[in-house]
Amino acid sequence: MNQKLIKKVTIEYTEEDNFDDLPYLLHGVLMHHQGDRRILVTTTTEKWVGSSRGDPLVSTTYESL
Repeated sequence: MNQKLIKKVTIEYTEEDNFDDLPYLLHGVLMHHQGDRRILVTTTTEKWVGSSRGDPLVSTTYESL
């Protein structure tokens, strides 16, 4: 049985740390900035519908959590 791929979805989750390495003084105590943590989601969708050449229609979306 020959199966044709119609749609392929790839989801990538990456973690990004935004740290400020510069120390600072708080009430005379040397502190380090904790920074922010973000999750970046990249979703890529490939569709093979109505293409006579076999080229997929590709769309990519980005989301920050």
